[in-house]
Amino acid sequence: MARTVDDLALLLSVLAGPDPRAGWPVSAAPEAYFPVPAAGRPIRLAWSPDLDGQVVVAGEVRAALEPVVAALQGQGFEVELATPDLAGAIEAFRVLRALKMQLSLAPVLAEHPGRLKGDAVWNIEQGAALDGPTIARAEHTAARIFHAMREFFESFDVLATPTCQVAPFEITTRYPRAIDGTQMHDYLEWMGLPSAITITGCPALSLPAACTPDGLPVGIQLVGPHLREDRLLAVARVLESIVGPAAAPDVDPTPRPAFVEVD
Repeated sequence: MARTVDDLALLLSVLAGPDPRAGWPVSAAPEAYFPVPAAGRPIRLAWSPDLDGQVVVAGEVRAALEPVVAALQGQGFEVELATPDLAGAIEAFRVLRALKMQLSLAPVLAEHPGRLKGDAVWNIEQGAALDGPTIARAEHTAARIFHAMREFFESFDVLATPTCQVAPFEITTRYPRAIDGTQMHDYLEWMGLPSAITITGCPALSLPAACTPDGLPVGIQLVGPHLREDRLLAVARVLESIVGPAAAPDVDPTPRPAFVEVD
């Protein structure tokens, strides 16, 4: 959405402010985001490489980001390995996503059969099969996780995770069928990490932070407290000043092979 944190803050300042069409307007003034406010020091950063084992993250992604996190120590950050209680977040996301897919796209599927890709049809059908208790449990889980995050951010300023569980893959591949030998059973599983964060209701942004040995970009995701985009932007700007643009190393120009799909 932007090349720099400053540009992102400028964009948010343009979008910010109450709107009569919104049922829950955020009252923060545009000046709360741009210019980016200064971050207090030290910055308390919780690093969670795989949400305490809830998701599989490729070894090359973790290896690329670990030196970045280590470099933050002593440069204004107090880094601690910590994960909020996100138990059930991924399943709740899957339920609520399927419900939304069914509500929004089922009419499109009915009007244009055969025009939607198979993964979308599968997700619509997942939504159609949901029952009331399943949806209620997902909503209850989301509410519990919201408060778990609120309590977590009493001890930390920001949560950091990898942006994606895998490095960029071939454009012809629908989704990675396995991550470091662990099979992905559907097209949602490989993106479980950002999906879990989505269910928290907290703002998040991603920065380019490193590259794999093949020169593929790896991002770091920062998550802030609910409605505290100002704090998130402030921390992101400090991290950006330390990490800088991620430069790709010299790599073999030979095209990388596509992922092998396993049905």
